[in-house]
Amino acid sequence: MKDITLELIKNILAVDDTVSKDKADDILFACTQVRTETQKCRHLINAKEAMKIIGVSRPTLNGYRKKGFITQVVLSPRKVRFDEENVRHFAEKGIQGTKTDFCSVDNTL
Repeated sequence: MKDITLELIKNILAVDDTVSKDKADDILFACTQVRTETQKCRHLINAKEAMKIIGVSRPTLNGYRKKGFITQVVLSPRKVRFDEENVRHFAEKGIQGTKTDFCSVDNTL
């Protein structure tokens, strides 16, 4: 995504009264994710590291993944990783307003 496109989205969100501040932040985060994924490689972490960052057990981590709150990257049938930036964003924001249905990303390498 070009800088000008991101700037236009920021400006639109700033004047749109129907979009809450949290939702606007989530939209901008998703746009930044799309932008950074095309510009650089993601830093991938394993489930144990993700559980430590969020402070949850493996079943809870799997529940968050199944509900779409965090995104897994499938490297092989037995090897999955998580995008560290996505996990940290979830740990900071929590469940409220984290699920981004408006942006889908291909998570298979």
